[in-house]
Amino acid sequence: MSATAILLVLLGLGLVAWLSARARAAAFSGGTGTARPHSLPSQHGWYVAMWTLVPALLFLLVWTNLSGGLIYGQVMASPEAAALPAFGLERQAILGEAYALATGASETAFNREAFALAPVYARAVSFYGWIGFAVTVLAAFAGGAFAFSRVSPHFRAAPGSSGW
Repeated sequence: MSATAILLVLLGLGLVAWLSARARAAAFSGGTGTARPHSLPSQHGWYVAMWTLVPALLFLLVWTNLSGGLIYGQVMASPEAAALPAFGLERQAILGEAYALATGASETAFNREAFALAPVYARAVSFYGWIGFAVTVLAAFAGGAFAFSRVSPHFRAAPGSSGW
């Protein structure tokens, strides 16, 4: 799954978190005879949205830096990689062409070995892409659930208060 698709999903989750927390906080001030909430509903919404987005974005940042090495390791461990030349520059050129074929950036390659490695690269990219997507969404849900559970009339969601 591409990073752009993951970012769009995260933005959608952040919007849902903001709307749901804002609606929950708006319900606090609806009754008569109740104490006035400390923070505005939109401040509660932003608090939950930030707790939804920030942990997921931090994980995504780390994952994008780590997944390339994991993909490379899986490709190099495949039987198809045994036919690669020992010389580093030539091997890297073949791997680069195989990656371009696997991701759709290119439709042809100069080296025949790249065609054999392209399916291996495609499987590795897909596998680690889905792992990254799943953990990113789980981090977003965990952060959002933590923050949403704290939304109450007495919680200080305003910046500069004890909630931040």
